[in-house]
Amino acid sequence: KGTKLWAGGSLGRTEATGVGVAKIAELVCDKILKKAMNATTFAVQGFGNVGSYGCLDIAKRGGVITTISDYDGGGTIHNPKGIDAQKVFEHFERKKSEWTQLKAQMEKEERIKEMPDKRYFEGFEGAEFYAFQKQGRGIDWGKDIRTGFKVDVLIPAAAGKSVAPRAAPGD
Repeated sequence: KGTKLWAGGSLGRTEATGVGVAKIAELVCDKILKKAMNATTFAVQGFGNVGSYGCLDIAKRGGVITTISDYDGGGTIHNPKGIDAQKVFEHFERKKSEWTQLKAQMEKEERIKEMPDKRYFEGFEGAEFYAFQKQGRGIDWGKDIRTGFKVDVLIPAAAGKSVAPRAAPGD
């Protein structure tokens, strides 16, 4: 798993970069925000290796993850009281496995054009789900991260150029 070496990846554990993100988040809380992790809210954009393992480690350190957005997740989930990172990780992996099995079956039946969009966050019981609004061939990430939700720290863990400038207004 993770980025292949030929594509700029590095040797190491799948979760290593996410754990590094969590350590930096902890330092930001302590040195810049002057707040304890358990008094800090986080939004995470992207739930691949970096985002998912970052969420898990931020939660272990006491951080309160209130918002997670992901392309394959199909949108954004939000709970102002906090999202259980372990439960959302398990839900996401289960939905991804189900979708992969469905895709194989649809390919076998030559019905691939009927495949539904990936919406791995849909049905997660620990947060409200907001589906992405598709715009032509893509998604308006700046609009759909739902950063209208107030958080202390935004973790940009999605693919490059995914965070629109208006998604992090800097107030």
